[in-house]
Amino acid sequence: MENFVKGIRREFLYLTLQCNDMTQELLKIKEAVEYYGRVIDVPLVYFPTYGHTIDGAHPHIEVDTYGQLYYVVVERGEQLKKDLALDIDDLLYKVFIDISFTMACNFEVHHRIDGEDVRRQIFSKQLDLLSKLNPEWKIRKELEIKGILEIYPYVDK
Repeated sequence: MENFVKGIRREFLYLTLQCNDMTQELLKIKEAVEYYGRVIDVPLVYFPTYGHTIDGAHPHIEVDTYGQLYYVVVERGEQLKKDLALDIDDLLYKVFIDISFTMACNFEVHHRIDGEDVRRQIFSKQLDLLSKLNPEWKIRKELEIKGILEIYPYVDK
């Protein structure tokens, strides 16, 4: 019985340490997201949650017991997306691609040009925001946009 109790204590201590490590990692990620968010004046409602979902297709960040990072979106209890991040930079890219897109769409709605493909302003604004955060993120997104436009070119009226 004594060995059983020692085993339970050891397992509890191990899980507690893992939980503390995950919490510390999430706090570091939160600080980084908030730092970058201040650079481009991100509204608080656009930030992800950390370690848990609030559902409604609002993104959250998870760290598993192995320290692996995930960018997750859940809507109506169904997981729509769970992107594995290679490292913190990749995770931040995933976070700010979504945030910058939302901000760019909001910008476009308020600055719409009749007859112009709305993606022109959205892509331009998104790239502008990303360039303020990390020039490599801008380059990465430019390549994605180039691929989109090769298949679905702009259609201005």
